[in-house]
Amino acid sequence: MQIVEETGYVSIEEIGRIAFHPESGIFAVLTMQHDRPLLRHATTLVGNEISFMITLLSHYPKLAPREEFVCTFRGTEGDLALARCKKELDAANRVATDRIMRPIRSTFHRMRKKLEPMGLTVDTVYETGFMLGLGEENGTRKTLSRRAP
Repeated sequence: MQIVEETGYVSIEEIGRIAFHPESGIFAVLTMQHDRPLLRHATTLVGNEISFMITLLSHYPKLAPREEFVCTFRGTEGDLALARCKKELDAANRVATDRIMRPIRSTFHRMRKKLEPMGLTVDTVYETGFMLGLGEENGTRKTLSRRAP
């Protein structure tokens, strides 16, 4: 990903340029034609979707840890809050982790529905985090899983 400061575009080579305006939630995919941007697809992100997209883009193309999304969802920030969220997730049993992660997974589900027509998806790495990815040709998303040691 390359952020072009003077234009505010985020460039993802395989997709094109992404224009994202967090204050309004407008998220658009643009292609260049004759040195001018051409709108290919646009959607509006709302609420936590905006914060989650900022986190995904800041980590792209790498994984964003799940504790960052827990902190974002709770409205907490900073290294201490992040460490607390990580400790809570690591110590929680499966039922407690599911209770913590359910609203986050629901938010990502809504985001996937908005991003799939753009050729983007949110990939899940089981019990680790999430990452912005490229959708497959048929529009389905792929889920990566971590193997037990």
